This record gives sequence, structure tokens and C-alpha cells, in this order.
Amino acid sequence: MRTMTAPADTRQRILEAATTRFLDRGYDATSLREIAEDLAITKAAVYYHFPSKEDILRAVLDPLTGLFERSWDHLGEVLHAPDPVGAWAVMLEDTVRELAPFRLLLSVLQRNRQAVIDLHLIPGDPLREDSAHAETHDRIDVVLAQLDLPVTDRIRMGCAIAALTGLDDWAPRLFASLDDETYVTEMIAITRAI
Repeated sequence: MRTMTAPADTRQRILEAATTRFLDRGYDATSLREIAEDLAITKAAVYYHFPSKEDILRAVLDPLTGLFERSWDHLGEVLHAPDPVGAWAVMLEDTVRELAPFRLLLSVLQRNRQAVIDLHLIPGDPLREDSAHAETHDRIDVVLAQLDLPVTDRIRMGCAIAALTGLDDWAPRLFASLDDETYVTEMIAITRAI
């Protein structure tokens, strides 16, 4: 007797197959037919769960909504901390821990940057000029400019955040291949060393 796959399971399998395709080949080079073939289901079954490829990409990236804003909630506290460098290090450690489970999705986002921009998929899209992510860049710039610290400390703080946020851009395969524990341990060690 053949067992039926539950709709929720099929939906999740579609998202997983699409994530792999979007990461490996990109959104534009991926078709719904290929996603269906990867799962040995019909294209109609994909359409049952998602009316369009855009809806699939939106669902894949949905867990990232608000992530960037939450990651930098403590930024303002750095300005008023008795030890701004220590507060910065704590903020970066918290960010590393929060980003760890989302590394694969961040890689999909990075790989499909133009599609995300063109389709306006994420509210407050972190890749748009007017986004909360862009505002965060501005706030970091202001904080580093206003801190009453030696310029060497402020440069190190800026480089530490660049190291944290740059790995997925400069080494996306490495970034995606790391397990959460290694990512957290190494990124905290590296940002602390800087």
C-alpha cells in the first residue's frame, strides 16, 4: 500500500528543493518544472502549494524578515556603554549567534540579490537602499564616528563587523558549508581578535 505525503511535508520539501536550486543555479535559472522533477512530483503539485516561483522564493526567505533589525537592537547602547569596545564585542557575539541558523538562507539571499531587489520580496528588504539594513549601515557609521575612542579602536570595531558580515559575500561556499557550532566559535574568535 502506498503512503501519501502530507501537504505540509510536500510544501516543506518544495522549499528545501527550491533552496538548493536557488543556491546552486540561482532564481532566474531555476524552473518550477526542475523543482518538481527534483522531488518526483508534478508541476501541478508545486502550483498547489505555491502559485508562482516568486511565492516560493518569498517563502524560502521569509524567516529572514526582521532579522537584520533584531540583530542590531543593541547598537545604540554602545554609545553610552562604559566600555564601548566591550559592548561592541558583546553585540557582535549576539549577532553571530542569531545569524548562525540562517546562514543557508543568507547565502540564498546573496546569490539571488538581483531577483530579491527586482521582486521586492522582503519587507524592509536588506538589499535596498532605503531599507532597515541600509539604515543600520548609517547608524554604525554614526556610532563609530561619534565614539570618543582612539581611531585605532574604532577602525578595529569597523573591521570586526566587516569580517562578520563579509564572509557570505566573499566566500559563500565556505559560509554555507560550516556547521553552526564552528561558525559561531570561529566568528566570535575572529571578531574578538580584531
